[in-house]
Amino acid sequence: GEGGGGEEYEIRFVDNQEREQIAQQWLTLASEEERKILEQKVLPFRSTAYFTGKSRLCLGAFIGPNCQGLGLTEVRMDIQDLASFFMDKRVLRVMTLITKPKVQSEAATLILQASKQLAEET
Repeated sequence: GEGGGGEEYEIRFVDNQEREQIAQQWLTLASEEERKILEQKVLPFRSTAYFTGKSRLCLGAFIGPNCQGLGLTEVRMDIQDLASFFMDKRVLRVMTLITKPKVQSEAATLILQASKQLAEET
């Protein structure tokens, strides 16, 4: 996707170690509200592989090496009805969405679009 200044965004998975580094860097810039989200949601979050019908994934929006936004998602079995259960359908839920403090960017929108695409592909 294209950023406002013509920068190329890359959306990719972020592992636990990288997510922690990003959150720690952002804490220094964060407002009180952002600090709460980083400390209570982003730092404790753990990406997990698909087991017990559920997996957790962290998506990051990057311009070059710089992360502009993080999306914490959960993929789980769709057990709304029996048919969904037997078809092994999955539901992707974005639990937390945070963008780099003090930076205006389209990162949140792009992460949501990527999450929607990911949900359609799984």
